[in-house]
Amino acid sequence: RNMITYLLLLTVASILIPPYQAEDGCKIMLDKHNKAEMMSRNFVFGSNNLWPNKQVPFTFGPSFTSNERSLIQRAMNTIQARSCVRFVPRSSQRNFVQFRNDRDGCF
Repeated sequence: RNMITYLLLLTVASILIPPYQAEDGCKIMLDKHNKAEMMSRNFVFGSNNLWPNKQVPFTFGPSFTSNERSLIQRAMNTIQARSCVRFVPRSSQRNFVQFRNDRDGCF
């Protein structure tokens, strides 16, 4: 559970502009992560790298159980309740987040 929450936080952080404030004033606090660590985890900073309309398209890999999908959805709902980020199911977007449940590692 902690890994899924951590991955969601990593995803959200990719839309942030230093000092962790989006252009429209939406603030997200990452209390346990510094910029150097985030950059080493493929975080991207800058207004040209924001998710369009603060919407993060997502998909689930095929190996998740319904309980695992529900847990991820609850984590996304928590992020949405505390930020301007909105998770939307992917349709045809080129850039998206795919939640995977395999051993390929973190990239």
